[in-house]
Amino acid sequence: MNGFVLDILEDYYGPGQTIPQPSTVKEITHILGSFPYQSPIAGMNENLITSGLVKAEAASLVPATPPELDSLSNSSVSVESSRLNNVVNITFAKYPDEEKLIKAPDTIEMTSGNRTYTGKRLYDASWIFGPVRYQSDIILNGEIIETIQSDTETQQFTVPLNTFGTMEVCTYYTFELNTDAVSNKICHPVDLADVSVRVPSFGTLDDLNYFANNYELKINVTYRNEANPNSYNRVLELNPNHQKKTVKVSEIYNKTWDAVIGDHEIVVNDIIGSSARNFYLSYRNYLNIDMPSSGNITKIVDSSGNPINSIRLSTYDGGKITLVTE
Repeated sequence: MNGFVLDILEDYYGPGQTIPQPSTVKEITHILGSFPYQSPIAGMNENLITSGLVKAEAASLVPATPPELDSLSNSSVSVESSRLNNVVNITFAKYPDEEKLIKAPDTIEMTSGNRTYTGKRLYDASWIFGPVRYQSDIILNGEIIETIQSDTETQQFTVPLNTFGTMEVCTYYTFELNTDAVSNKICHPVDLADVSVRVPSFGTLDDLNYFANNYELKINVTYRNEANPNSYNRVLELNPNHQKKTVKVSEIYNKTWDAVIGDHEIVVNDIIGSSARNFYLSYRNYLNIDMPSSGNITKIVDSSGNPINSIRLSTYDGGKITLVTE
């Protein structure tokens, strides 16, 4: 019936005119569910932005502002040395309201009397700024070299063993999507020279050099001839000897150690007439040996065919020799 009446009125008076928007009404675009109305943040989720008409006096927008973070009451930093790195362990006091560490769900529950009602949540700060996070700045010689963010109160960071200088670790709370908002900061100086390191036992010169390279150690090597070829390249003496001890990095960094390393000399006259095969089996791990036949040795020549009178493994390691046999 209403439609019939409206059709008659339109036929008589003509089609209706659009009601003009009053000057007292303005259109605004704002973050959905916020009041006072908040300005959208560049790059934020478009599903959280809406537009609508409001009275002109309420059309002003306020900047989107994250909630205030609780204060960080304490944190701790410790450093331990492994074979390859210094490991920085960081521990925060737990955030007082642990629910703030989780992005709020789309629904909200409200209780009245003995009944609980579930409805759609229109707004939560965690949707805009992200949940609360634990964050650390690793500062070396005045520059931030790493920033760590986590949703748990423990963090780890590795620093190469040959990293030296003034290090500081600054800890604070922030938001996952807005790291400009931070709590108070607690900073801890870290003296890498005071880090404890366990010095291993060195089997060979290669083991010793590997360790020394990490700490810019200088190794003065003196070779000592040993009757047993298995002593070749072995660490026989070390001064100072910190093997199997825990020391401060400052005690070994850029220091000089004296090492006595095993060597072995082969006097060719002593093996003339002996089995070439036995010689090969004894020295194949140290020398590149060509053995055309397995008879008894008459002489040994180098790669140019020149006779060799003696072979010191420390100066001939890997060198090619040929066994000339009967």
